[in-house]
Amino acid sequence: MKKIAFLFALISSFFAHPAMALNPGDIAFTGFNADGNDDLAFVTLVEIPAATEIHFSDNEWNGSPIGSGGAFNTGEGTYTWTATAIIPAGSVVTLDSLATASPTSNLGTVAIVSGSLNLTASNEAVHAYQGTPTAPTV
Repeated sequence: MKKIAFLFALISSFFAHPAMALNPGDIAFTGFNADGNDDLAFVTLVEIPAATEIHFSDNEWNGSPIGSGGAFNTGEGTYTWTATAIIPAGSVVTLDSLATASPTSNLGTVAIVSGSLNLTASNEAVHAYQGTPTAPTV
């Protein structure tokens, strides 16, 4: 029985792809739609393993460097996109209907963390980052 459990653990670890930390430039926004339901698209320039999470927010950053006490303002939208399978480099990922209660993605899942995106407002920006929804590390 121990041999079977060991073999299962060995095979599972071989096929498991841990979530990874992205580096600046590993993804790039390729489009957005501020009319209607607010949609975003990005291309991944590296392979993204399953279970990797990327957070998106249109809250303003207070200007302090990441890791030195900086923070997002509150009151706008924050979302978490999760890769449910390996996403090959060169794939375009869409996040659709972000201004609704049921956002979707063509690759992976997207979940509302707080608020709602409002890309039609003036002076808006969208941040993509990793860490936690409220404390980016990358």
